[in-house]
Amino acid sequence: MKIGFLLIIACVLVYRLDAKTAYCILRPEPGSTVKGNVTFTQEDSSSPTVIEAVIEGLSPKAKQGFHVHQTANFTNGCVSAGPHFNPTNKPHGDPRSEERHAGDMGNLVADSKGVAYYKEVDPYMTMFGANSIIGRSCMVHQDEDDLGKGGHNDSKTTGHAGARLACAEIIEGTLESNGSAGFLWKFSLLIVIGGAFYYFCVHRTEKRYAVLED
Repeated sequence: MKIGFLLIIACVLVYRLDAKTAYCILRPEPGSTVKGNVTFTQEDSSSPTVIEAVIEGLSPKAKQGFHVHQTANFTNGCVSAGPHFNPTNKPHGDPRSEERHAGDMGNLVADSKGVAYYKEVDPYMTMFGANSIIGRSCMVHQDEDDLGKGGHNDSKTTGHAGARLACAEIIEGTLESNGSAGFLWKFSLLIVIGGAFYYFCVHRTEKRYAVLED
């Protein structure tokens, strides 16, 4: 019996309680039709961040800039959210390059219906420590991000991506729970799995040994 409880405790300890998830629900600026959801997942502080998004209302078959900005201040709309999030003071660039802003996510690429499905594994973006993106904002722009290579005056700061069409705060939690309930759901699932493991792999084994000893 004691062995079973110890195994359940071990399962709880092995479970990555340090993993983080975050999300934002993009809302359009006046006159814009852009909206959608973005999720971020990071297993631990040394792991890459997985970014997934489904965005609609974009220009059909167009590329449009997609970034994390400094703040989630929307008192004057998306324009109040400040510049790209850039804690290491690097030039704007390609998200796959080390020389880039922490908030550089490149471009959304829309299909013929103006919907973009985005997924990237980002080794430079984090949800841990002083450079965490949590509490900052996601931003969709009107034009294509030139990834710092366009030769425009603002290529190295904004990618010449144009006006801000939609934005939202990056909130720790999950879209399904919109907050801390996500942890409770995971913990409950863990307890169920641990209980099943105990019953089938430990309890029945202990019962079999008890029969043999008798």
